Parts: sequence; structure tokens; C-alpha cells
Amino acid sequence: MQPTAEWLKTWEAKRELTLAPNDLEKYFTDKEIGGVEIDQINMGDVSLPSGKIFVNDPLGEYLAVDKDPYFLETPKGNFPVTASIVKYEDDGEVENLIGCVKISFSNEKPVRYEEAMKGIELIEELQEGEYFGFSIESGLATIVDAEVKDDFVKFIDEFENKGNDVNLYDDYFNALF
Repeated sequence: MQPTAEWLKTWEAKRELTLAPNDLEKYFTDKEIGGVEIDQINMGDVSLPSGKIFVNDPLGEYLAVDKDPYFLETPKGNFPVTASIVKYEDDGEVENLIGCVKISFSNEKPVRYEEAMKGIELIEELQEGEYFGFSIESGLATIVDAEVKDDFVKFIDEFENKGNDVNLYDDYFNALF
């Protein structure tokens, strides 16, 4: 579904509010931000044959029911994905958490980071400091091109229908991590 002309007009008027409030590029170049240790890892390439993408939790129902890719298309092709790892300490326990993820469409430094939109958000209600994001249940996220989305959803459904004791996270994703 393409955004309506009215939605696009409102988005243009409020687009500055969708810009990242700080320099997210630092999460992919620096080793410390605000006293917190940061590291970066290469996650491999993502294949974007159509340039129409979805970002969802692969373990939630969101990907299966989501009908709308982001309305601004990406370049088509295969692109490296980098994750920024934040060392998080809670009650003496240190965890490595993914702080953010970047698809590099070129070797140039990005000139801006802004929130991706589907054209269905209640953009007229957006205020400074707010964002829309996407829903997750498991703490995971996946980037899926529209051209392969149905096959990915089918894979998940078939995997989960193998039996009652099958768990997509434990029996598939965990080994990959």
C-alpha cells in the first residue's frame, strides 16, 4: 500500500522529527559512547533483490501479518550488515546486546539517519522525541526483502509445524548465534 498524498504531505512537514537525535554513525566507528563500551561485528550480507523491505521479529507473528514494506525503497543488491554491540551491565552481570544495526549501501559516511516509515503511521500525532519503531516479542529482528518474505514466512511455519516440541529459537536460530 502506498502512502496517501495527505500522509506524504504531513510526513514532509514532520520529517525532521524522524531524524536520529544523535550521530548514530558513532555506534559503528567508536569503541565507547557515554562511558559505555561499544563494539561492532560484521553480520554478513543482506540480499535485497526488490529494495522493498520489512523489518520484524522473526519469532513473532508480525512478519506473517505485515502487508506493508517501508515505502522508501533501498538500492537493490547485496549489502553488508553491521551490528553495534553494547556491553550492558546489570547487577554485576555483563551482557552483550545489539544496540543498533546498519546496512551499508555504500562506503560513504551516511549523511543522515531517519526512521523508516510504511506510510500508515499516525504521523500527524508525532512529537519531538517520539518514534514508531517496530514490534518485537523475542528481542530479535530480521530484515526481509519483499521478494522473499512469503518464502521466509513459509519456512518458519513449516519449521514450527514439525511437532509440539519444536522451537524455532532453540532448534534453529540458537545454533546460528
